[in-house]
Amino acid sequence: VGSMAPGAVADFQAWLLAHGAVTDAVRVVDFADGRGLAATRDLAPGDLVLAVPRHLFLDGPRAMESEVGVRARAACADITVAEVLCVQLVHEISLGAASFWAPWLRLLPRAYTSAPYWGERELVALPHALAEEVRAEQNHLRARHGAICAALRDGDGADCELATELTWARWRHAWCSVHSRAASLGGSGGCPSGRGQSGRGQACLVGQAMGGPHASASAPPRGARETKSSGCSTDADACDWALVPMGDMFNHRNVITQAAYVDDSHSSHPGQQQAGARGEAAGARRYCYWATEKVRAGEQVYVQYGPRTGWQLLTHYGFHLEHNACDVVPLPHLPVGCGLPAVSEGHESSAAECARVLHALGLEGPHALSAAEVVEALAPTTGSGAGTMLDIPWRLLTAMRIACASRDELSSYWHALGGQALSPANELRVLTWLHDQCVALRGDDAHGRGDGGARDARDDAVRSEALEAIFSWRAEQGRIVNAYAREVAARLADAQAAHERGRAGCVQQRGVGGSAAAGGFARCWTDRAGGSKVVPSSAAKTGIIPAPAPEDAARPKKRRRKMRARRD
Repeated sequence: VGSMAPGAVADFQAWLLAHGAVTDAVRVVDFADGRGLAATRDLAPGDLVLAVPRHLFLDGPRAMESEVGVRARAACADITVAEVLCVQLVHEISLGAASFWAPWLRLLPRAYTSAPYWGERELVALPHALAEEVRAEQNHLRARHGAICAALRDGDGADCELATELTWARWRHAWCSVHSRAASLGGSGGCPSGRGQSGRGQACLVGQAMGGPHASASAPPRGARETKSSGCSTDADACDWALVPMGDMFNHRNVITQAAYVDDSHSSHPGQQQAGARGEAAGARRYCYWATEKVRAGEQVYVQYGPRTGWQLLTHYGFHLEHNACDVVPLPHLPVGCGLPAVSEGHESSAAECARVLHALGLEGPHALSAAEVVEALAPTTGSGAGTMLDIPWRLLTAMRIACASRDELSSYWHALGGQALSPANELRVLTWLHDQCVALRGDDAHGRGDGGARDARDDAVRSEALEAIFSWRAEQGRIVNAYAREVAARLADAQAAHERGRAGCVQQRGVGGSAAAGGFARCWTDRAGGSKVVPSSAAKTGIIPAPAPEDAARPKKRRRKMRARRD
């Protein structure tokens, strides 16, 4: 972390106050988990925690219009807004005490534990595919640094001086500072709401999942992410990025603080009324943080960066949280058409039909094992101390049932939307595939990269903070996979047993004329009274549809045929 000399924090606080910031509710403190902000008094929901005026921001528009930004853009035509902001930050740090932001810059971390800083010890502890992705992104970041420096060196003397300032170490530090600490100024301002701003605040966040400083409200699973070293997804996104002094020091945990970029003259939030009562100017654009829960004096005040997966927190911010309900374990692409014979007439068209239905329903992917169900299942229930049954995510189970459907099963795909199996055979294919994926994921976690590298890194006597975070993340991934593996194995055993009972029942009915009820379940049936689908509670765990009611078999044979024809 940055300097914590006795006068550094005092100078920073004085600088903020001198420029109109409201900081009396929090102070800078070094906690066990890093530097953060502690409450100076008891805070109640609605209290203003921090307000930073617009002219203290170091943001994209200001960087683009600055002398440094103009030179960088003239020298390098393809430079992005985020990269200009990084160059501007490097320049300000190089100015030292002469920089307007010097009191704040002295408190920035000197290095980070996120992906651009990882070395071979950290990479070897990752699964091989992810290690290669991170290595490629690190190379991309270094290549962009080289390209920008080369363009600046081809310019005049001022450009060459800027290129000299832009060393690799400074570039990497600035990149991580911008991509892990910036807030978003998107939106129309006003009172904070569910469509508020700031990845360092609460609610739906503006920005990109890993390519921008903050994820969108629905962060994608690992297979679809952009890590922060890959740059912003669109240049327009970075125009809304801003480094907010002191606001960038909040740490991430549960939602305790709400944040928004607001216009005081149009805000009726209680915190703004508090600010007005202290005689502060109205009509100023400021980034404001409000408490949404009680916080005692001396406790750390947290904000939520957004719905981040464990991998996003690890690569983007350099830490990992246990029992993160937003965590996921990504799965491969669905085996569309696996319910069809390997060689058959019309196989391709039927597989294409499965893919078309998945696309029309928005279920084609990506898919993942979600930690939210695991956290809920493992949480003790009130008074009993026992957890609940783990639910396989509806989206994953529905997509799998359609992807594994045969031609006949696909004609009734809407049953899957209601949480019902399309057939016993279909459910067996679904659960078998999920079981195989869980086994493969458990094997990958147990054996690491297969070359002993992960075990060597785990046995390293001197571990970096990033390495500890990687091991914590891998352990959490293993817990998620193990929880699903147990549940899927139990469901698969039930489905296999029920399927065997169904086959035995069919043989008995054809050979002896026995009851169809002995077959367990076979397919959906229609309630004779109202024509609605019937799903008894006995199907709750496996989601497989029971057989027709027993009294069906007692009807005369001719009538049973009519009923079956009507159902079909």
